[in-house]
Amino acid sequence: MDGSLLRIGRLQFHLRQQAAPRGPLTTGDWFVGVHIPGDGPLDPTAVDKSLDAAASIFADRFPDRPIVAASCDSWLLDPHLATSMPASNMSGFARRFALESLRPEPTDALYFTFRTRDFARVPRLPRDTSLQRAVLDRIEAGGIWQVGSGWLPWPAVPSP
Repeated sequence: MDGSLLRIGRLQFHLRQQAAPRGPLTTGDWFVGVHIPGDGPLDPTAVDKSLDAAASIFADRFPDRPIVAASCDSWLLDPHLATSMPASNMSGFARRFALESLRPEPTDALYFTFRTRDFARVPRLPRDTSLQRAVLDRIEAGGIWQVGSGWLPWPAVPSP
């Protein structure tokens, strides 16, 4: 990234231009990368407000760059999370995105949940929350966490 990561409400956003066709984008289309700060819950109302505010801000500041979609690359988009915690805000966030692809990232869930990538620590890590239990249960069962890449239609900005 180049320092253009903007925190708007609950989420962070990064304006990018697509280099080659991918997902809903063609070469040259503008899209916004969505990043999830780890400092709070993914409350649906807060996420909605963040997306809507970002759409307004980007439309106002970059009228020459019409945004087609938003993308997210995160372990939170791993379908296993939605299966193991279907009622969670994290699963609700993931369901917003049309999943395009998955790639193995064995340590991402461990790192973003416990701030370690050391599998030797797994037996000693806490199991206080449903997220901690879901992450550790999958690892201990021999499963591999993945990073999902997904797309979200960009919110329309009402005309003035």
